[in-house]
Amino acid sequence: MNYTVNQEERQGKAGLTIAKVVANETGEKDATGIAIALNQAVVPRSQWDTREVSDGDEIDILVAVQGG
Repeated sequence: MNYTVNQEERQGKAGLTIAKVVANETGEKDATGIAIALNQAVVPRSQWDTREVSDGDEIDILVAVQGG
């Protein structure tokens, strides 16, 4: 299965969840300060463990940063 993360191509196996993608990409299990958009729609954190990635999906990982 092929998908993109922040416009970079990735490959994965069926059953890959948003939570696993976030952990793989950020190295963070908790992922505080992170928001996810799947195919340009926000995915609530409560769905990360169950929402599976499909072939061709576009995932954007957005990280909150402090400052002005």
